[in-house]
Amino acid sequence: MTFMGTNLLLCVVDDDGHFSLDCIERAFNADERFLNIQREGIGQSVIEAEFVDGNDQTTARVRAALNVISLSRAGDAALTVALILRKCCAGAVRLIDTNYSFDIEMKDFATLDELRAAVELGQEDSG
Repeated sequence: MTFMGTNLLLCVVDDDGHFSLDCIERAFNADERFLNIQREGIGQSVIEAEFVDGNDQTTARVRAALNVISLSRAGDAALTVALILRKCCAGAVRLIDTNYSFDIEMKDFATLDELRAAVELGQEDSG
């Protein structure tokens, strides 16, 4: 599933928080669905990896400031990565699409189905 008109999702840390680079690297290495892990990725990213789950995939790029993770090809794979990597931040993490059709605080969701439903509801409310 790909979300209407959305090509990129952002996991953004609120306030002065940040993601733990060590935790992200461990998460990438612990899950066989993460492939092509690269330190010092493209542009401003310090680490990136592809995530492949069946026919769905996304690329996760962690910005050098460790406050934003971008997820390409917004769909179930991207939502799964968001759920995995939000555990690598002690602060509040929000999920935002680049069309600004939703802005969701991640702490309220434990499963892919719950997060997907919130994203779909957010898109309906903005449309």
